[in-house]
Amino acid sequence: FNWEEIGTTNTEPYKRLFGGHRIPGLKIDSYKFSPHSNHIVVMNAGNLYRVPVHTGQRPVTPQEMYSLLHRVLERGQEGASLGLLTALDRDDWYRAREHLKVSAVNRVSLATIEECMFAVCIDNWAGNVLKQSRFGDRNGNFKYFNRWFGIGCQTVISADGGFAWSTEHSLIDGGSIGLFKDIPRLLEYPGP
Repeated sequence: FNWEEIGTTNTEPYKRLFGGHRIPGLKIDSYKFSPHSNHIVVMNAGNLYRVPVHTGQRPVTPQEMYSLLHRVLERGQEGASLGLLTALDRDDWYRAREHLKVSAVNRVSLATIEECMFAVCIDNWAGNVLKQSRFGDRNGNFKYFNRWFGIGCQTVISADGGFAWSTEHSLIDGGSIGLFKDIPRLLEYPGP
């Protein structure tokens, strides 16, 4: 592990990763950036929750975040899994999104999702997160429905503590997120 790489990395592309979102359009998509976002979206059991990361005065503490995530997990009731729509063909997803926007409640919900810093996807299965970070398997089993393709960055966490990153590749070059592969080692390493 080379700590010098961290210090020399160009951080400009990260402005498009956190707070970035790909919006479906007819024939061509657009991008929305929310650099001052103060919340994340947590997905669990097919439900989406707005979770603040800043109080307006200060960032939430790790203990506060733990409490907020614990409340999300306690709810656990299976939801509608609207994120599945984001895996449709882009034109079909555009049309479905336009239909959803007819409702004022849905417009607010879509804005919450499309203005988040990033998403945390909490799944109730254990196993290889990298292989299961998509919606489902090759047999069409869509049990991994806690995803929203279009959000710049999603962290997928499995029941046994495994995690993976899923990024919207059109917002940021793959090389820019290469350092994320070292996060497990960063968490264990005491520093230089």
